[in-house]
Amino acid sequence: MNTRSLLVEIGVEELPPPQLQALGEAFAAALAAAFERDGFRFGQTTPFATPRRLAAHIAELPERGPARVTERKGPSLEQCYDEHNQPTPAALGFARSCGAALEDLQVSDDNRLCLRRREDGATVQERLETHIAAALQALPAGRRMRWGAAAHEFIRPVRWVLALYGGEAAPVRVLGVRAGQVTHGHRQHCPQPLPVRDADAWQNTLETEGHVIAAFAKRRSCIAAQVERAAEGRALMSDALLDEVTAMTEWPAAIAARFNPSFLSLPAEVITEVLEHDQKFFPTADADGALLPGFVAVANIESAAPENIRRGYERVVAPRLSDAAFFFAQDKKRTLESRLPQLGGILFHRKLGSLADKTRRLEQLTGQLAKQLAEHLAEHPDTSAADAVRAAHLCKADLATDMVREYPALEGVIGGYYALADGESEAVAAAISGHRLPRRAGGDLAQTGAGALLALADRLDTLAGIVGAGELPSGSKDPYGLRRAGAAVVRIVLEKQFDLNLADWIARAADGYGKMLNAGDIARLPGYLLERIRGHYLERGCAADELAAATAVRPLQLLDLDARLAAVRHFKALPQTGSLTLANKRIRNILKKDGGAASAAADAPAAPAGNGAGDDAESALHRAFRDRRSRVNDLAGRRDYLGALNTLVELREPIDRFFDEVLVMSEDDDERRSRIGLLREIHSLFTCIADFSKLDAKPGAEAA
Repeated sequence: MNTRSLLVEIGVEELPPPQLQALGEAFAAALAAAFERDGFRFGQTTPFATPRRLAAHIAELPERGPARVTERKGPSLEQCYDEHNQPTPAALGFARSCGAALEDLQVSDDNRLCLRRREDGATVQERLETHIAAALQALPAGRRMRWGAAAHEFIRPVRWVLALYGGEAAPVRVLGVRAGQVTHGHRQHCPQPLPVRDADAWQNTLETEGHVIAAFAKRRSCIAAQVERAAEGRALMSDALLDEVTAMTEWPAAIAARFNPSFLSLPAEVITEVLEHDQKFFPTADADGALLPGFVAVANIESAAPENIRRGYERVVAPRLSDAAFFFAQDKKRTLESRLPQLGGILFHRKLGSLADKTRRLEQLTGQLAKQLAEHLAEHPDTSAADAVRAAHLCKADLATDMVREYPALEGVIGGYYALADGESEAVAAAISGHRLPRRAGGDLAQTGAGALLALADRLDTLAGIVGAGELPSGSKDPYGLRRAGAAVVRIVLEKQFDLNLADWIARAADGYGKMLNAGDIARLPGYLLERIRGHYLERGCAADELAAATAVRPLQLLDLDARLAAVRHFKALPQTGSLTLANKRIRNILKKDGGAASAAADAPAAPAGNGAGDDAESALHRAFRDRRSRVNDLAGRRDYLGALNTLVELREPIDRFFDEVLVMSEDDDERRSRIGLLREIHSLFTCIADFSKLDAKPGAEAA
């Protein structure tokens, strides 16, 4: 069958930059999935997204989907024929409703009269309008808008639609707009409609004639290269800012500009925030990382007079930096301590009180953590428990400053600078600066022990309070950043090697709220954190079955979990793993079927009397278990799970022999209880490290 490329472009008013890339990818994926559900088989799907368009290109799409057989079922055969095997009115009526003669009907697999028809597959043209509408409706967009007199809704008003199957325009209507065979290029460089010859020519036509780079990744690479070339020194390009600038431009042109060097007296974070957050400009730095008095802006136009644009950018930046310098100077006229009373008037949460209340809880929780981790803090001579508690006392005070009111992302960072200006110690200032770290997934953690301690206390207090107030995230909505907070807790504990049981510390954080929290909501928090823990390890390449095995035991004791997981990975690589995994699953199934019947068996089951068939295998397993039990428990108690597993691996042969030669479910009650008791003890010994029955058995592993 002939194949052609399909190109669908939805032209709109400017789309929101933070969502642009995801919208483009989602639209292309949804459109391709719709054709796939119809049975179409095609080549590569390519997404496109610019501020004014979403588009998808599907290569090698057949003209028609595969033929299919439809079956319409009618009454049962008993209802269709009488005792003389003559058709009943039910049969005749079903035939008439199908527009078929009775002899053309068949019998279905469940003995009902039916009509089977072979139908040709739908064509691309027949299905396209429906599939476009479904793909647009499925986009991960928040609030949608209406425009004009029509009732159509979309993220932004739709201005044109281009739908080409090969060189043929598809007669579709999308959100009230009829598709044509023209696109629209850059607003300034190509204001007139732009005819497109065929689907495969669209991207090149847009770029060469319309001054639009339609592919997001290509436009991003182009911007990065231009910024690097234009920068005096080294351009500081964060991935987030590069993505946002890419989403704001169709025909990027980088322009280097400068600001007054006197502003370099401001903290580097302030200058960076002004340039990146306010203006979407890229700061520049020297080889040592020190900021230079310059930046690179990216215009969405190739100007004949770039100097005019450069001066305009400089005129915009100067007053913003002047405002920041004013805030910085004014804020330092008051100490952080003097601002603490203002926190009583700043709401933390409508059910949870003010930031002054949160500060009191942070001081208490940080002190408790410092006491628990005293040995850990002793390894950091530059910090102490007193530093951590003092930082907790002051860490929220900068929320009452002009600088943080204007630039909320500077919370903590600017507080550290103000603390130094107030004469606080460097350790306290560093802890205040670091208590909001990490600010994003994979971001830096606090450098000092006190800072990491305070960052952990802050997240635990927020998680306990917000979840306890019934605000657990649902779907894509997470207004309080609880997913980030949970991921931060996991990273801080693991990377800073804090030996804590998070279940205990969730309870302690909740205790700080008194009776303000709902106990049922708080009970959901350990499970929520466990999902963040699983996500942390899965992102780092941990296999799902390894994680399931390790998290079956004390999952919220993270350093302990880390050690168990390392042991499970080692165990899984051993040649004995397949047999032992199957044996564990068999033991678990036996115990599950037995239920509580064997619970009365002695903790250490007696050795068999030695009179029945299979007693040698049972006695051998009993001896092997008894000889290794205390050693495994001792090693596990010291978290030497690898050593404990290496000891347990020695049970592989006696376990295999036991299952080969011994009938566990003996008709003799005493024998059955004794054997099940032995299996229960072996299962308990294995599961003190992990639940190995959750591991996937290796292909070809011998049966247990």
